[in-house]
Formats: sequence, structure tokens, C-alpha cells
Amino acid sequence: MNRKQFILLLLFLAIIGSAGLVLLKSNKHSWTERDIRVGEKLLPRFRYNDVAAIHLQGEVEVNVVRTNATWRVRERRDYPANLQQIRDLLMKTRDLKVMQSESIGPSQLARVDLEDPIRAARVMASRATTRRPEGMESGSSAETAPAGCGILLEFKDDRGAILDTLLVGKMHQRHQNESEPMGIHGFFDGRYVLLPNDPDHVLLISDELASVSERPEAWLSREFIKVDGAKSISLSSTNGASLWTLTRESDSALWALSDSRAAAGEELDANAVSQIVELLRFLSFLDVAADARAGAASANSDKPMILLIETFDHFFYTLKIGAKRADGNYPLTFSVNADIPGERGSGKDDKLDDARKADDDFQDKMKLLRDKLARESELARAGWVYIMDSHLIEPLLRTRDQLLQKK
Repeated sequence: MNRKQFILLLLFLAIIGSAGLVLLKSNKHSWTERDIRVGEKLLPRFRYNDVAAIHLQGEVEVNVVRTNATWRVRERRDYPANLQQIRDLLMKTRDLKVMQSESIGPSQLARVDLEDPIRAARVMASRATTRRPEGMESGSSAETAPAGCGILLEFKDDRGAILDTLLVGKMHQRHQNESEPMGIHGFFDGRYVLLPNDPDHVLLISDELASVSERPEAWLSREFIKVDGAKSISLSSTNGASLWTLTRESDSALWALSDSRAAAGEELDANAVSQIVELLRFLSFLDVAADARAGAASANSDKPMILLIETFDHFFYTLKIGAKRADGNYPLTFSVNADIPGERGSGKDDKLDDARKADDDFQDKMKLLRDKLARESELARAGWVYIMDSHLIEPLLRTRDQLLQKK
């Protein structure tokens, strides 16, 4: 080997060595960057006290906004939101820790449901503008966004400025040891997420964030009317014709039919009546109509049924139940008023002696009734139309014959 060849060999070795050193440093930097995040907080500067709005974007858009100290769901005509759900989300987001970091290519993001939802929304908008096949309605399966999309989660302050952003993906299924009972700690123990300032690394966080949903109805407060101590229940049709009326003398007395057709020998089906009374105590709704006029029209047309209820606490409920919807559920509106003893204009104030008015237990009960009336009146006064499960409504619409014992 001559001198020239030797020099070329040295240069070649130097180039290879330099390239290897650069690659080693690059890999070391990459692994150091990922490892340093494991165990640390996902959003170390998260100012949860400053959050005044939560924006979610998936296949649809959801805005949960604090207005006049009350959280409301904008897509449901500003219906009150679930305050406990919001608090839990903010507290969990503050404490989220990174359990794992992985670098994957864009083509693999769908595997953990972390595709860009904005792109999915554009796909839906594009499909919505094209001509639909005959008989296909908006919102059908042909318009759904591509699979594998995440949920964009944005926290904003009271001026609308974004505080933090997170792309939430697939839940991580917990590894189940053979020695442990199935689901002893739950099926999920984390969730895959992406940070906008670090889109090359998929992070696994320490909580599944089960409350994060792109469905507006999932954020609604579930407070609703609760009919305790029913004294009389009456079902009538739109034209005012009474179908049946149930009454009882006291909270422990037996129910009886009270109408002109009540005949000797008729015997009520105790199970049917008991089911009606129990359902009234635990009424709940699935959703609130997004379109007020369409929902009201549905609740007031097609011969709605009217359910009138009086309680022993002198609460009076009027439930208007519309025709069954295409999805099998029922629209419902209601009104409530009460004749609370001790209230001005109640008609009962002059019947109370001074000793009873001064009784602490009596005053406490009257306060509870006033609070109940204010809370339930607010849910009725705003004109919201509630979407009710058929399993809760249809037992209330039994005919008179269906309330009787079969002979």
C-alpha cells in the first residue's frame, strides 16, 4: 500500500467514524428526550383554575362553557353540564403522568386512534355536500369519519385563549394476570395521547380519561324531576278525555281507581301500579333536543299524552309525552308548581300555628321543598325537550285495562 492509498484509507475511516458518532449522538438524544418524559407530568404547567371552556372535536364538535358561574353544553341549547364530570377531568388532567413514549410514523397513528380529527371533519363535510343516494339521511353510516381518529381536547380561558391542547386516542387495555380475578382493577389503565408540540411521539398516560367524549349528551347534568310521595296519578289524551286516575289516602295506603267507570269487583294489578310509582321516582333522560322548535313540535304533535301527578307535599306535575320517535324513544316536556305551606300566596300560611312555623324541623323541610321547586322549575322553564327511553315511558302509558288483574 503506497502513501496515497494509506491517506485515502484514513480519510475513509474518518468519514465512517464521524457518521457513526453523529448517528450515535442522534439516537442518544432521541432516547434521552423520550426517557426523560416517562414518569413526569404530561402538562406540568396546566392552569386548571383558569379553564373556562372545554372544546372537543371528533366526528362532531362539543363546547362545554362556563357562563355566569354555570357550566353549560352549547350544542344542547346551553343545557347545564355535569359539574362533577368537569371537575374530575380538570383534576385528572392536572395530575396525568407519562407512562410510556413511542416514536411511530404517521401511517401508524390510526392503530392507536390518533389520526387528525380535523381532517376527518373535512371528509364528513365533503361527503355531506355530495349527492346522497335516495333514502339515505344525513348522519347515516356512509357519512361517518374514517376509523382511527382521535378527539382533539382544548382547554380555554374566559377570553377564549387556548391554555393547553391534547389529542386523545385509544384506551390502553390493562394486562390481566392469570392469578387475578377478571377486571379486578378495570379493563383499562391508560390512554394514548399526542401533544401538538411533539407530534412524533405517542405517549401513554396514567389514566384512561373515560369522561372525555365527543357526544354532547355525555356532558349533560343528569339532575331531573323526582316525584316522591305521589298522591294521585292521572293519564289523559290530547282531547282531555281521562283514561284513568289512581289515588290513595296516604303514603302507605293502597291505590284505587277513581273514575265513573270504576265497578265493584275490579282489582288493580299491584305490580303494574307499583312500577308506575317507582318509575316516577327515578325518571331520567337520554338526551336533550338540540333543535328547540323541532323538539317542541315533536312533543306537542301527534296526539301527546298528558300525565298529571299530585304529591303529598303538594307538588303538581304535568308531563306531556309526544309520539314515539323513529329511534324508539319519546320526547317529553313538563311543568311543575307547588303549594308549599308558609309560602306567601300558598293559601296554607294562615292554617299554620305559630309554634309549627317556629319548629326547626318544619322550616328545614320547607326549605328543602323550596329548593326542589326552584331546581325543577328551572329545568322546565327553559323549554328544553327531553328525549326519554321507551322502557321508562311506555309503562306510564298503560291503558285502563292493563292496570287491572287478569281474571
